[in-house]
Amino acid sequence: MNDYLLWHLLYQVPLPSRFIDVLFTVYTAIQLYILGAIYVVKEIHRKFSSSVRKLTPDEPDIPNNLLKYVAIVTGGSRGIGLSVAKDLYRRGCTVIITSSATAEGERRKVADEVRHSVTPTVPGGRVLVWWVDFRQLSTVADFAARFSRTFASLDILVNNAGVMFVEKAYTGDGFEYHYQINYLSHALLTWLLMPVMHRANKVSPARVVNVSSSTHYPRSLFIEDLQSLKTPYSPFHAYAQSKLCQVMFTYFMADWLKKHQGEYRVLVNSLHPGVAKTGLYQHVWWVKIFPRIARLLFRVSSSRSGGGGR
Repeated sequence: MNDYLLWHLLYQVPLPSRFIDVLFTVYTAIQLYILGAIYVVKEIHRKFSSSVRKLTPDEPDIPNNLLKYVAIVTGGSRGIGLSVAKDLYRRGCTVIITSSATAEGERRKVADEVRHSVTPTVPGGRVLVWWVDFRQLSTVADFAARFSRTFASLDILVNNAGVMFVEKAYTGDGFEYHYQINYLSHALLTWLLMPVMHRANKVSPARVVNVSSSTHYPRSLFIEDLQSLKTPYSPFHAYAQSKLCQVMFTYFMADWLKKHQGEYRVLVNSLHPGVAKTGLYQHVWWVKIFPRIARLLFRVSSSRSGGGGR
């Protein structure tokens, strides 16, 4: 159910806007926490059920030899992105990790973390950490242009970087944080990299993987007010809305690519990564209070990676 009209009308009544914001935040928080509880139960079942398929380091769904492959992992300096970057590098892939760290020394530490924490099964992989700030669309365009000048093709694009449950803020481009960082900047990056993905000369097409979230289910788009200017702001709604935008973009791209099969050899997918213990949960109150319980219930990387990312 789209409750946009309800909250838009409430914002017009003679009540303090702060009160309406708090009411909306509590309402959407309850929605997301109920959904989260359902997925925690699913995660417990996944962990302890013998009938559920478990992924292994030699997962057959991913080719063991990626020596001539080139991949971009956004937000790959920690969390899920870092784990993905490590696994691709282990298989011989050239991996470009995006980082918002402006200091070159910080970016070098990320590259060293990848190289020193895994033992390559296919030697010859490379790790590069390039700066980009998803709060600035111009840096996304600069990143895509730099990549296109440096590499002839791109095989894998993992759109993983993001923020979750942050306070109301707007980027220099004028967009709400969740909307731009999680969705808009990645949509721009994907379109700009389409030509180099099409040039990936492999048996299978290039892949785009949008790391989304099941949290989009309880909420709907406030299409008339995506920036929360005429309706209350809730970090829970803003995050869920940005994830829904990601999923809708994936469907749109999939349909568009079917119509342009002769022009672009690219597959696009979105996924819910499961309940993974990453730095995104730094704003979730019960995770901060009960970190050991969170570690027991959530998926946790088995490698020596930092806790953060998507």
